[in-house]
Amino acid sequence: MVFGNNNNHTDGVKSPFYFIDYDKISDVILRFDMNYFMKINVRLSKNDKDGRRIPFHSEYKTYSKVKGYDLYTIRREYNVFYSIESSNKEIQNNYVNLYPNDVYILNMLINNNIMPWFFGDTRIFGKDGSDLLFIKYKDYEKVYLPLTGGQFLSFLPTIINYMDDTSKEGLIIGINREDVNFEISVDKFFYFAYIIANTDMFSMAAAMIDYVKHKPYLMNFRDISTF
Repeated sequence: MVFGNNNNHTDGVKSPFYFIDYDKISDVILRFDMNYFMKINVRLSKNDKDGRRIPFHSEYKTYSKVKGYDLYTIRREYNVFYSIESSNKEIQNNYVNLYPNDVYILNMLINNNIMPWFFGDTRIFGKDGSDLLFIKYKDYEKVYLPLTGGQFLSFLPTIINYMDDTSKEGLIIGINREDVNFEISVDKFFYFAYIIANTDMFSMAAAMIDYVKHKPYLMNFRDISTF
């Protein structure tokens, strides 16, 4: 069975979308800072037990003795996940993947362990007589989230000081290693928390797959094989 033709990619416009040519679709949905960003990804292929690539889209034909004609079936199987990554490729293990089961637990940790740092009687931030922010309670603990595949995220409250002498509550988010992390303001964290709590990952995946079926193809194409 032929799923596609890689040679058709040379024209950059007329070649139709072939599932065999694409392994993943990614949308950047949040930038934490100049280096770190969050993506939603959909894998469009997998390997069988012999190591052969199988596109997520398969079609089958069976003959129905009852109906007296052939029946056709389309079956799709894809894998959707978030990733938090860095554009600095010199740092090893500078990314994490979050699958739906990870997202479910992360949402609980955000609501039960992290949001209390910023609100109500459990708020750990205060201001001194000069209206400067400080962390008034020291009995908090770093929050860890073990992830599928042995990776982890960590969260630690902090105060971010800016060049204009202002400051804001924030978090230090650790990625897969204790020495790989970045800071985000509380506003950016709320943006992140909204995505985690309210995004239907499977609806997003379906919309992304529909997008790549429409022309033009290979728009803004770059070969990054040697990067």
